[in-house]
Amino acid sequence: MCSILHSQSYKVHGYKHRMHVDLPLLSPHSKMFDLAESFACKVHKLHVEIIKHIQAINEQYKFEVDLHKYRYARRLFLDTYKT
Repeated sequence: MCSILHSQSYKVHGYKHRMHVDLPLLSPHSKMFDLAESFACKVHKLHVEIIKHIQAINEQYKFEVDLHKYRYARRLFLDTYKT
């Protein structure tokens, strides 16, 4: 009979079961949720911008490396057949 009338927390710790919270009454908390959501959105947008920036830098770096390899190979070829 005791297990039906009391929750597990009452049996173990002696605490009574908490009442349910009415969510529409939490309007100040919803403002905090909106702030958290807008902050998360800003962080996500910043993350996307950083990824795009890193990709652009990597593409530029790859271009420079390929150009250097081409110039080096051309210089080796010309030096080899120059004599």
